[in-house]
Amino acid sequence: MKKLLTFPLLILLLFGGGCGDVLYIEDTTVMLVLGIDEGKDKKFTIYQMSPVFSKEASEKSQLLEVQANSLREAKQYFDVMSNGTVVTGKIQIIIFSKEILKKYEPMNIIDYIYRDAKSSANAQIVMFNGPLDEIMRFETPDKPRFGLFLNNLINSSYKNETTAKTTAATFRKQMSEKGITPYIAELKIMKDGIRVTGIALLDENGKYVTSIDIYESALLLLLTRQVDEPVPFVVQLPTKEEVVTMNIFNTNYNNNVKTVNGQLQFDLHLNMDVSIEEVSSDNHPIKNKKELIKLIEKQIEKQAEELIKKLQQEEIDPLGLGVYARAYAYNHWKKVEDRWPKEFAKSKINVHTKVNVKDHGIIDRTFE
Repeated sequence: MKKLLTFPLLILLLFGGGCGDVLYIEDTTVMLVLGIDEGKDKKFTIYQMSPVFSKEASEKSQLLEVQANSLREAKQYFDVMSNGTVVTGKIQIIIFSKEILKKYEPMNIIDYIYRDAKSSANAQIVMFNGPLDEIMRFETPDKPRFGLFLNNLINSSYKNETTAKTTAATFRKQMSEKGITPYIAELKIMKDGIRVTGIALLDENGKYVTSIDIYESALLLLLTRQVDEPVPFVVQLPTKEEVVTMNIFNTNYNNNVKTVNGQLQFDLHLNMDVSIEEVSSDNHPIKNKKELIKLIEKQIEKQAEELIKKLQQEEIDPLGLGVYARAYAYNHWKKVEDRWPKEFAKSKINVHTKVNVKDHGIIDRTFE
């Protein structure tokens, strides 16, 4: 009986699996990169980059550019200009120019992406620091297809804790959450090619506010628990030319929230193990292990507090401390939830670190 039932099932799988809509690769244009910049006459300049599968083609990618009022209108133009129906389900990267994020709310621009069930929620959203035409026409002959190259570049930088990884799904969640302000990876063209330069920080409406470099980005990711340990970290010694390079791992977090005199106070506790990778110092001022631990703890707290002060000055909360406020100080949160970034700017935030040096290498310059 099992054999009799299995045979018809195999026939259905083999010949019935093609029922419904069928798209042949030669009849489709697979959009890998979507770029959005300022346009003419209050329109947007929208770019589409797609792979070319033809063996006869000399170029491995096709770049299209249109002026349109919306993404939906742009897609209609792309459908006419392309060899086949444009498919958005494989988009790897959505790139906004810095200028457009200064003036427009991005959720309104990419609304079509979220409403189209066939679009990719895993597309990464990034900001390019410069006119978008520069990066869309940047040639990478020795790299994979452009969309895959950018996707790999951001993934690699995220694993190295130098930038954020924000997908379309994550971005929508950040925008809908009152207790956090969104942030995305930032790209720039340098002399040696396209580089990830850190994280672009946005306000509660998604507009660009400021940027942080790769070192501040590592600290932000550490504070928000978005790290694949070990985390490479550099601590500056009292003399600027002297630094300690280390790896942070086994980090335990404990965030306490309370209200003091009508003001929220956050105490962020980080208990971490570190391994010393390098001590760059001619004088080698560190005399013992206790002194080293005290110095590392002090410097991490100082760098964290400087970053938090910068965020408070700009009234943005990529740390997501509003989520903790809602969980542990709900009565106060309900009073300020609609103006959380301003309340975050007034809050008192303390960072407390406890460092355990687990490894300092095998050379003579050890710490007893």
